[in-house]
Amino acid sequence: MVGAGKSGTTSLYHYLLQHPQIFMSNPKEPRFLSKGPRNNHNGPGDHIALQSSITTFEDYKALFKNAQGYLARGEASIENLYYHEYAIPNIKRYIGDPKIIIILRNPVARAYSAYSFLRRDGWEKFTFKDALNREAERKELGYKWMWFYREAGLYSRQVEAYKKNFTNVKIHLFDELQRDLPSLLHDLYTFLEVDPNFRPEISTRHNPSGIPVNALLHDIFVKPKRLHKIARTIGGSVMGQEAWLRLRERLRGMVLRKADPIPLEIAEELREFYRHDILRLEGLTGLNLSSWLERPKVA
Repeated sequence: MVGAGKSGTTSLYHYLLQHPQIFMSNPKEPRFLSKGPRNNHNGPGDHIALQSSITTFEDYKALFKNAQGYLARGEASIENLYYHEYAIPNIKRYIGDPKIIIILRNPVARAYSAYSFLRRDGWEKFTFKDALNREAERKELGYKWMWFYREAGLYSRQVEAYKKNFTNVKIHLFDELQRDLPSLLHDLYTFLEVDPNFRPEISTRHNPSGIPVNALLHDIFVKPKRLHKIARTIGGSVMGQEAWLRLRERLRGMVLRKADPIPLEIAEELREFYRHDILRLEGLTGLNLSSWLERPKVA
């Protein structure tokens, strides 16, 4: 699963992980296959991603040492979509022609969700408008891709590259995940040639964005710093990793409030910015993306 970021990939990773015939790597995002731009981690908090990044093929293979007997084996490094120019040659070199899953979200909503995500963890200090205006500067300074709220939503070139290079590319929309998750999972399980009738626990919303309402609880359950790591270690050892993660995500929802709506004028500007790319993506995929071009219904 190569992305896109803030499009429900963390939740889908856990739904795949629960399937008894699917083995998913731990960590979720090894980031080995996109290792070309490894120097682009100069933004606030960017170093955290490097701590779980795999740097050698031997270590990457070791992630799957316990995967014998599973019908499908996978990982979910979502930066592989944005960094496709690095990731695709590495995927072909080290894996060959695997099945590729891409989840896409309305790029305006995705941009604001990425912004809210970095605000949630305390790294983003600017307003959304100011952050958009600083995107070129941040790219020049070597920030990682998540900071490029506007550019990361230009999907057509990214998707085209995967469709040209791999035989089996499955594309779904974030809207489907929200509207009819069981049908989406049935389709993904069928695509992966595992039992499509398996029903995972889907009540937990993973990795939500939002604004913290309690600083201490935020540090324990949300922000990836020392208190969070201690809580995760203890919780995982006592409850088991998956049970702890489900509890943590429920608690995260309690300590975060929904971010204010995206300002209408910014939503309108971004919609027009993405218009040509959305139309091109429709042509590439055959998906109906007309809702992405509708006037934003925000305050």
